[in-house]
Amino acid sequence: TRFEGEIAASHSRHIGPVGLSLYASRMTDDSYRENDWKKRTNLALRSDISLSEEDVLSVTANYMDQYRGAWLYWKDAVHALEPPDAYLGETIDSKRFYSTAIYTHTLSPSAVLTTRALWFRNHWIDALGERVDDSKSDMLWGEAQLSWTATDRHIFTFGVEGDYDHVRASLFGLHHGGGGAMYAQDEIKLLEPLELTLGARYDVQSLDSVETNSQFNPKAALVYTAAAGTAI
Repeated sequence: TRFEGEIAASHSRHIGPVGLSLYASRMTDDSYRENDWKKRTNLALRSDISLSEEDVLSVTANYMDQYRGAWLYWKDAVHALEPPDAYLGETIDSKRFYSTAIYTHTLSPSAVLTTRALWFRNHWIDALGERVDDSKSDMLWGEAQLSWTATDRHIFTFGVEGDYDHVRASLFGLHHGGGGAMYAQDEIKLLEPLELTLGARYDVQSLDSVETNSQFNPKAALVYTAAAGTAI
């Protein structure tokens, strides 16, 4: 006898200027294939906080813990639902987490500053026979963006962003890398159906095993709004 099921619970509420949402679930699946079972737990949180009339902070977080059998391929055509004997009882344990934050500050009726940040972490352990592989990785990313409506015909966007990656694994060792970028663009309303966008972006990327690369990318786009909901 094999079973599959999931239970979940959620709750949302406001406490003054703070909005809060929580979610949790637990799933188990015995699977129809041998050694393909899995058990997974998910936890999630979201909060929106009105710090003032000009400042809003949004935070999200998610955590997943999964433990499963290592099904890679079938034993043979006759035993299509069974793995090779060497893989019976082998497991994979993985944990993933990410968190984001978005802070929005209204500088004036025509200017808004938005700051975003992200942290993602992944950790897995793959136990196949006498060999155990362990890998941990982290990714950090951030961006600051200013949107400014200078006139009825010009909307400017300026921004900078950066990222950093770090991996520690028994399979391929220790590696890290990162990069940054800056960009700017102007959305110009020419005539009522025409809009021109001009912009540029400069990127720099560095990895520990290769030399640093950089690239400049210009941008030009013309949009013709033929009718409501139709643009070329």
